[in-house]
Amino acid sequence: MFPSFDAAAETYDREFDDLPATARIRSIVYKVATQFFPSGGSILELNCGTGTDAIALSKHGFRVLATDASPSMIRIATAKLSGRPANETVEFRVMSFDQISALKGKVFDGVFSNMGGLNCLSDLRPLAVALAGTVKPGGYVISTFLSDFCLWETAAFLVRLDFRRAFRRWHKNGSEVTIHGNPIRVYFHSPSSIRDSFSPYFNGSMLLGLNIFTPPPSSTRAYQRLGDGAGPLESLDDAFSEVPPFNRMGDHFVIALKRL
Repeated sequence: MFPSFDAAAETYDREFDDLPATARIRSIVYKVATQFFPSGGSILELNCGTGTDAIALSKHGFRVLATDASPSMIRIATAKLSGRPANETVEFRVMSFDQISALKGKVFDGVFSNMGGLNCLSDLRPLAVALAGTVKPGGYVISTFLSDFCLWETAAFLVRLDFRRAFRRWHKNGSEVTIHGNPIRVYFHSPSSIRDSFSPYFNGSMLLGLNIFTPPPSSTRAYQRLGDGAGPLESLDDAFSEVPPFNRMGDHFVIALKRL
């Protein structure tokens, strides 16, 4: 359990979800989801937070079981369904990563995880084994990870001669961040290490970089300074998002893993 996410639940939408850069990431990831998930398919969402993605995916016609380890996040997510059409097919459930095996016998067309929630795991192998038992052959895991190398972040800290933070993503033991006064350790996985962790149950089918030339979503001051200048950088992101090695140099990347 991650108490820091419980503490962040009440202000999460305002502090992160409502950022323009976050909205852009979500729109890109939804396009990936609709590309790989079958129309009307059943989706298991991990680390769903306050339910923004689950509700959006349901509007795209998917049936979503959205899970999160934080009861506070799930409470807020469930409240968002109040007053919405009864035919919206989304269910919220408190569930941590290590409880996925409890879904044994329930099979999904795909798995969705956004905004780097899986970076809370130091070892992805147990998750891969659990998901192998819940994803149909030919189905996909679509996940957004914080990358192990961020061009913008590294350059920004090097300019300030802050070498410790410039290379923090390279530390094998992860990096500690503070969320609402609570420390949490984040681990930065490379695309190749993710593929290795999910093999032989899944293989990599696509890698798409996010925020390569644009600042990370949390860099609100940088976006304020850029103003309309962020537009050309976003165009560069779009042009190079699937081009190696740039597709693994953004703040995040989206990876698609196919169940064999």
